[in-house]
Amino acid sequence: MNSHSTIDPKFEADLQRFLALDRQGRMAALAIVAHDLTVDVRVALLDLPSPEAVERLRVLNEFLHQITGRIHASDEHSARGESELLRDIAQEAEEKGLKGVVVRRLDAAVRHSTRTPKRSAAIRSRVAR
Repeated sequence: MNSHSTIDPKFEADLQRFLALDRQGRMAALAIVAHDLTVDVRVALLDLPSPEAVERLRVLNEFLHQITGRIHASDEHSARGESELLRDIAQEAEEKGLKGVVVRRLDAAVRHSTRTPKRSAAIRSRVAR
């Protein structure tokens, strides 16, 4: 699954920004992506009982399981491993007709994760005044 030829160049750039995050930032970004997957699950539920919806739910659940597993065991994995997981999920999603899963949210997840410490510091500064 590690052929990168079908992955969007913007997504690759987002993965590089993800790699630059500290552990806390990466976990926040993964949590945002996981949350977005729950939205995809809800959409798939609307199409039940079609066999296609059942397959989409199975695939989305597996992606969600893998991402939340990384969050749970964050001390055991490297940024590179987490990045490769996201790339693999994006590629598998595209192969299974779920283009956009993970890809569309990683940019926002990384942006939010990099702003969170600054926002927290700004709030602490205001409270101290």
